[in-house]
Formats: sequence, structure tokens, C-alpha cells
Amino acid sequence: MKINLISFYFDIYDKSEIQTINRNNPSPHKFTLDKIDFYCYNQDLSGLLHYKKIVDEESEISPIMFLKSYRDGFAKGLNHLIKKEKIEKKDFYNPDTNYLLQKRLKYFLYQREFIENHKGLKDLTHKLPLIWNEKNIYEQGYFNAVLHSILLMCEELGIDVNKSTRKKI
Repeated sequence: MKINLISFYFDIYDKSEIQTINRNNPSPHKFTLDKIDFYCYNQDLSGLLHYKKIVDEESEISPIMFLKSYRDGFAKGLNHLIKKEKIEKKDFYNPDTNYLLQKRLKYFLYQREFIENHKGLKDLTHKLPLIWNEKNIYEQGYFNAVLHSILLMCEELGIDVNKSTRKKI
């Protein structure tokens, strides 16, 4: 399943009242599907996922059909730090590794290319794909979850991640 949202986005959604409402609601936006909560840090993606029907050049489709792909990606992405990066909250309690881990998390947020041409998770999760398929919506969910887990961990540990790694921690 694939949907092209380029025309819909620029002709209908862009600068609409719905977009204004979504952009004024602070991130993350919370979704619940099958009693499972997950979050979205891209206000436009969140707004488009709420549409009942979107008509593109080829078909009429409901974006909610992609919500399961997003949720599945989000569920998998929550484990990224532990399984792929080998970073756990307990590691921050070691004074020898704390500074390096903080620097690494900021690198993930602002510099690392998880996907080509996207500089850091903040950039990646704020760019909106306008051609949707299960794979790229799954990836949006996955990387929103990685961002979510980093921000939650930093909040719990009192780490300020609103600065780039070039600045002092």
C-alpha cells in the first residue's frame, strides 16, 4: 500500500486550521491503538494520521491504515538504545562513563545520520514523508521511539539535551 500526499498536503492540509491546531499542540502527540500508547514528535505527521480519508491521484485511502505500521515501528524502536547501542540508564551512574554517554546521546539527537540526508533524530523526526508506504511510516515510528526513549532517559537523569554536542555539556 502506498499513498502520495504531495498534492493533498500542499493543496488542502498546508496552512489549514487542522495544521495550525496540530502545530500549536506541544510534542509529543499521544496515540492509543488496541490499548497501546505511543507518541509522535512530528505535528504534521500526527495531524495527517488523524484524517479519515485522503484522496490522492490514484486512490482514496484512510491514513489510519498506516497507524499500525507506525505503532509497530514505535514498539521496536523503544529497545534501540539497549539492544543496538548498548546504552542503559544504569550506565549514567558511573562517573567515568557519564560524560561520554551524554555526549553520545547528543550526537544521536543532532548529528548522526540514522537515515541518509537526515542529520540527527531531531531532524529525522521533524521531516515529513509525503509519499507513504508501510516501510517509511514504520521507520517514522521507530525513530520517534528512539527519540522518545532518549528524551525520557535524559529527563529522568536530569540531562539537558537542548544543546548541540559542540557546546559544553
